[in-house]
Amino acid sequence: MEPTTLDGPIELALPADSRMLRLVRLVASGLASTIGLDVDELDDLRIAVDEAVAALLEGGDGSRLELRFEVDAEAVTMAATVPAGGAPLDPERLEWSKQLLGAVCDEHQLEVDDGKVQVSFTKRRSTAA
Repeated sequence: MEPTTLDGPIELALPADSRMLRLVRLVASGLASTIGLDVDELDDLRIAVDEAVAALLEGGDGSRLELRFEVDAEAVTMAATVPAGGAPLDPERLEWSKQLLGAVCDEHQLEVDDGKVQVSFTKRRSTAA
């Protein structure tokens, strides 16, 4: 299958509700299939989505999640920022999330700073296809 690119970002806005995670995974997987990620890469992408959305839900103030996906011939990128909630993310939990994203993504960022929770990651397809 020849990878394709999409013209412009895909934006998904949804309630800050863990029940919406399945929808985010479905969108990410669908986008990843357009560039030919293999089964293992799709699993990594799903793990990254789970961890990113969990951090947004846990650290956020409960406002709507606005996720932005970018797709090119080689990679899928997701990014989101939400206002931070009252209780900060546990530092150990935050560090574990960063390590997990580092294990399954080619690039990642997870920060809680200036009253915001920011997360982004990029998953590239393997060149050995």
